Amino acid sequence: MPRRSLEGPKKAPDLVPRNSRGGVLVTDEELKSAFDFFDVEGSGKITQAQLKKRLGVFYKDMPNKEYKFLMNDQSELTLDDLRELLLDNEVKNFDPVA
Repeated sequence: MPRRSLEGPKKAPDLVPRNSRGGVLVTDEELKSAFDFFDVEGSGKITQAQLKKRLGVFYKDMPNKEYKFLMNDQSELTLDDLRELLLDNEVKNFDPVA
């Protein structure tokens, strides 16, 4: 008869790298790639219109207030702004496949 473990079920390892706050680790390379994807015009700034142009393909009915939220209520974001928003995030329930 096989032995039973007294430790209970084992927790699956967290495969998502974490930052110092336990949120999703975002590297400078990932930030730059994301920024370049949204900076449609190559101006060094992301506007709400550019965000809509890229995300609207996936989220056709997303309300303007959601875009404003993603833009941190700013009219435009630079790479440094995006870095400041995402670097120390506290996103813990992230599923990159969902």
